[in-house]
Amino acid sequence: MDNRRTSRRLSVHFPASLKAGKLTAEGAIRQISENGMLFECSKHFDA
Repeated sequence: MDNRRTSRRLSVHFPASLKAGKLTAEGAIRQISENGMLFECSKHFDA
């Protein structure tokens, strides 16, 4: 399997909140790329 990324990740720090139903998680966006983002928070979410 080839693990090279096709798009570059940029390190950022943007405050953000994620809402799913009645749950709201406060956190921060730490990385962004053309294919997505990394959201960091203190709550646990099932995959």
